[in-house]
Amino acid sequence: MEVLSKTTETTKELACRIALDLEENTVLALHGDLGSGKTTFTRYLVDALGINARVQSPTFILHRHYSSEDKTKLINTVHHLDLYRLTQPSELE
Repeated sequence: MEVLSKTTETTKELACRIALDLEENTVLALHGDLGSGKTTFTRYLVDALGINARVQSPTFILHRHYSSEDKTKLINTVHHLDLYRLTQPSELE
């Protein structure tokens, strides 16, 4: 599925709709230029999943994860990776 969101309100609505349909171990790949709203989408998604976290871009550390203290939820952890600067798969090691 490819979606182009032009407003933060549309991005929020999309994140909420996707959160309702997510299954365990789902991978979402967000593609866009710097500042295009990938972290904003992630912030709305994490919120829609009921995870209380301060979502920040992982640009310089590559990976952040957000977890809910409520382990009874189907989805209680979100891993947020930013692979923008990587040029080779070996850089993940």
